[in-house]
Amino acid sequence: MASMSAKPAWLRSLAATVAWGGVTAVAAVGSWLGMSTVLTGDPSPAAAATVVTPDGDTSPSEKSSNPRSRDDPPDEGSSSPRDEWNGWSAVGDGAYERAFDTDGGTAVVRLLPGEAVFVSASPAEGYTARREWPSDEHLVVTFHATDSKVTIDTMWRDDQPYADVSET
Repeated sequence: MASMSAKPAWLRSLAATVAWGGVTAVAAVGSWLGMSTVLTGDPSPAAAATVVTPDGDTSPSEKSSNPRSRDDPPDEGSSSPRDEWNGWSAVGDGAYERAFDTDGGTAVVRLLPGEAVFVSASPAEGYTARREWPSDEHLVVTFHATDSKVTIDTMWRDDQPYADVSET
């Protein structure tokens, strides 16, 4: 009879170990999926739900300042880009990245010749974030609230990164 009671204890031990392993595996996969957005910069489907294409005209404002007003553009004959260009930081391979901190929230954009890359958007309380690519090298991030709108219009223009931020 002693052998019969030892078998159920062994099975209970095995069942507990298998259950622990299953819960640990689910937790590890869930953590990885949750962190993958942070690690890769790609929004998860849940995060993408708050970032949708805005309605309305997103063309750059004619009243925006000239991006060349502070410095001359990088030399085309130069083998390396500038470390910083009008608030944009060089991140390698001819790419520039910039964080925009506005009343509507913070957005990070990376620009390089021929491509505008959405990195992240964190809306302020009461705002929602939206993004739109009018073309491959043009990205517009908009923060909307009930009574205000902040538009960050970025593009690769005249062989350099460019941005126009407007608040209404």
